Amino acid sequence: MQANRGDAGYLVAVSSATSASPIILNTDKPVISLGGYNGVDPVFTPDGLADLVDGGVVRFSLVPDREAIEEMRAERGRRRRSRPAW
Repeated sequence: MQANRGDAGYLVAVSSATSASPIILNTDKPVISLGGYNGVDPVFTPDGLADLVDGGVVRFSLVPDREAIEEMRAERGRRRRSRPAW
């Protein structure tokens, strides 16, 4: 991404600040969070994001693997249910 960033204002757009922080720390480049801290706040509308892309502010985005996230949540729920009651 760094080699192909061009004049974009941000290295990459990500879904949450928790996804952005390791990229920022490792590259020292600006990263934009599209979903706020946890990725659930709609900071930009689809049209707003399109404007950022059209304006050259954002060139790349990382999209979370929703299927993998749902699998992790389901596994976490199974582990919680299998814990003994205190």
